[in-house]
Amino acid sequence: MMELYPEVVMVNDTPRSYYVSIYNYPLIFSIRDLKTSRVGYLIAVQGTITRTTQTRPELELASFKCLECGTIVPHIPQQFKYTQPTICPMERCGNKTSFLVLPEESRFNDWQQIRMQENSSDIPAGSMPRTLSII
Repeated sequence: MMELYPEVVMVNDTPRSYYVSIYNYPLIFSIRDLKTSRVGYLIAVQGTITRTTQTRPELELASFKCLECGTIVPHIPQQFKYTQPTICPMERCGNKTSFLVLPEESRFNDWQQIRMQENSSDIPAGSMPRTLSII
């Protein structure tokens, strides 16, 4: 997209983020219809929201400061756990443990967990309702 519309993707040398919402999607599935064959496809699921958590921040890209030499180590990806640099990039330092995260230079995302239960009209007689956790 950047090759075709560079002015849409970048603003003042900063990449733009786009969020898309789709309404009235024609194919609506029940929770019981979710199978592995549907992985990787856009689908709509119908159900009742039974629980939500508060919106919480998640560290996505962290910048660190070495507490021994003061070197800034930028953009360390965080993949579902807190990950510090393995070693300070300054050759003369060699620090492996003393780093301070710099929140103002790091990137955070908001996330929320939602619990969905299938509608009572979709539950076969004598069955328990199925639930789905959505993050």
